[in-house]
Amino acid sequence: MVAEIDRAVDRYCSDKLVAISLRVGHSLRRRYPEPTASHKAQIVTATFSVDWNLGDYLRRNYDDGVSKNLGSMGAVTDELSGAQYCTVAQYFK
Repeated sequence: MVAEIDRAVDRYCSDKLVAISLRVGHSLRRRYPEPTASHKAQIVTATFSVDWNLGDYLRRNYDDGVSKNLGSMGAVTDELSGAQYCTVAQYFK
C-alpha cells in the first residue's frame, strides 16, 4: 500500500521537490528509527542534484506563469550550516 501511495504522490504532485522530500523522509524513517535507550542516533548525509527548470515550474504552479514576480518568492540556498534566505530574484542576480 505504501508503494501505491508513493506512486500516486509522484504522479499527481506538481511540485516534484515535495514528492522527493516525502519519499526520502519515508525511507529514512524506515531505515533509521527514532533513537531509544538501546539505539543511538545516527548522522545521515545526502546530496541531491535536481534538474529543475524555473520556467516550467512557474507555468505549472502559478496562474501568472513566467510573469510571476520572483521578488515575492523565497529561496533557501547553500548547505544547512551556511544556509541563506533571499528572494528568488536576488538569488538569480
